[in-house]
Amino acid sequence: MAKGYTFEKLAEERHQQHHHHHHHEAESDEKAKDNNASIHENVINDSSSVSEDEPFIDLTVVETEASLARKKKCWYKIAHYFWDGLEKHPKEQSFLLKLDWFLLSSSMAGYFIKNLNQSNINTAYVNGMKEYYNMEKNQLNYMSTLWTVGYILGAIPSNLILHRISARFYLGGLEIIWAVLTVLMITVKADNIQALYAIRFFLGLTEAGYFPGLEYLVGSCKLF
Repeated sequence: MAKGYTFEKLAEERHQQHHHHHHHEAESDEKAKDNNASIHENVINDSSSVSEDEPFIDLTVVETEASLARKKKCWYKIAHYFWDGLEKHPKEQSFLLKLDWFLLSSSMAGYFIKNLNQSNINTAYVNGMKEYYNMEKNQLNYMSTLWTVGYILGAIPSNLILHRISARFYLGGLEIIWAVLTVLMITVKADNIQALYAIRFFLGLTEAGYFPGLEYLVGSCKLF
């Protein structure tokens, strides 16, 4: 009887310990769930605070029956061929118009001036420069070759400089420099044609960075 009593007592104690262990695990699970819920709530609050602090512009375009019917018209297809901004949000259209008007128009004007400045030596040669400098043999070829050498040497360093200096200052500075050099060409005297060679070299050196810099600027939209 004593042994049976001891065995029953031991079984009861083990049952109580097992029940207490399950109860402790349940409490631990509840605490873990509460912690996860609090962490999830903090994440939601943090994301909401970030979304409130950071500006967000919704550029979603809602299609209507009128807009779908307009896309089927011939004039819309022609206009969309020349400008793909017709399908975009009005705010994005405004930004693209500003970008096209200010950036691309100034870029085209600058590139036109660069090409004009590149080929003006040939026009000057047939309009009196040959007689003024008493040019003979290969002196015109020397000017064209020196411009090409400067253009080749200035391309790579110019792109490296463009990563250090803002494009709006660098490209504008190049235009000012080659404009000053072009004006200096008219100050070269008749007996100093070597100075004209030097100016043509530096013209090619400064003009070398414009076209690759322009491609970099338009391709990356690195405006600032």
